[in-house]
Amino acid sequence: MSAANGRRALYWVNGSIPSWRVMIALHEKGLDYDALRLKVMTTPKQTRTPEYLALNPRGVAPTLVEADGLVVVESLAILAYLERCYPEPALLPPPHERSACARALARAQASECLRAAYRPLEALFKPRAELSEREVAAAVAAPPAVDRELALWEAAAAEADYIGEAVTQLAHGLQAADRARASGDVELMLGALLHDIG
Repeated sequence: MSAANGRRALYWVNGSIPSWRVMIALHEKGLDYDALRLKVMTTPKQTRTPEYLALNPRGVAPTLVEADGLVVVESLAILAYLERCYPEPALLPPPHERSACARALARAQASECLRAAYRPLEALFKPRAELSEREVAAAVAAPPAVDRELALWEAAAAEADYIGEAVTQLAHGLQAADRARASGDVELMLGALLHDIG
């Protein structure tokens, strides 16, 4: 598994917020890449193959492989790399706007907390017969943690019209993705997200 034909490649997982945030950043920056989807609801998981583990020893997605073979893992690290190496258009407020910059970075970290709260619910996508008792117990216990985390996001949203500083194409794309998510079609959700922000 490597960048094909000297092109940038992104290994991603459907339904993965970290994967989507990197896809959105690549799209916003106008960077071409090959999207290489990894299936994790199969046995064996494609993120656990020796070939993929050679790129990303943690066996998680996303993983960005540049055309020259440079490998960057972990979504927040990938975002920082993209912002530093491809500064235009900027996805963060300018450094002199310190408070806006601090809020943007805090929101990025907070999104990791939201992802962690939702993680136990991911098991519910598996057939019931394949769920362990531990997975069921974790999924049943998850809603209060999700509610607490969403309450924090709602409080942040109440501070302004938008969680970010202004309405952007990204905000419209997220609204489109949310509408598609409500329909239950995950492929449609990603398609709507990438189409509406383009």
